[in-house]
Amino acid sequence: MGYNIEISINILKETKISEKEFYIKDIAKSNFCDNIFLLNEVDGTNKIPVYKCIYIVEFNDDKFDFIIQFIKQIKKIKSLNIECVFNNSKNYLIYASSFYLQNINVDISKKYKKYKLENNFLQNDKTIIDEFY
Repeated sequence: MGYNIEISINILKETKISEKEFYIKDIAKSNFCDNIFLLNEVDGTNKIPVYKCIYIVEFNDDKFDFIIQFIKQIKKIKSLNIECVFNNSKNYLIYASSFYLQNINVDISKKYKKYKLENNFLQNDKTIIDEFY
């Protein structure tokens, strides 16, 4: 099991998508990720539709230090957005962007907000959360 990290690129705002894809894959492989997937997403509910490429990068639990390094490296690239970090082993969100929270199931969003308010983080979760604040 392990962790999933979802990274998005807004296709309408980014001109060098293949270059960004190369960066994501290169950073993921150099940090020993287990898998990387690509999804395309269209949100047509707004006046201006949002077109995104979503990269899902999977890591095993035993590669925790590499997860932190991966997050640090991805955050340095301005056009990449980390949408969420999900713990597959325990089946819950560790981090979610505000955009992500607006576009997921209401129950999951409430569960995540309650989790943050209770502040009962495991040590590894706390380390990941600290990377975003």
